[in-house]
Amino acid sequence: MSLKQSLKLARQLEQQNLPLQIKARNAIAQNPLLKKGGVHDKENPAQLTRRRRKAVKCELRKTNWLAD
Repeated sequence: MSLKQSLKLARQLEQQNLPLQIKARNAIAQNPLLKKGGVHDKENPAQLTRRRRKAVKCELRKTNWLAD
């Protein structure tokens, strides 16, 4: 069997195995009110530490160490 014939057979098999009914997408799942965050999001200590370290690094980068 040649490559062309095997590819043709594979395409035919894929078309036969399609589901009979396509499942509808849940539109409510993408609602921003259902996502994490907002008022009820708990602050993770690791995130707080990371945020503080990043702020300190930014401040240190802003300082001019060569100026007198």
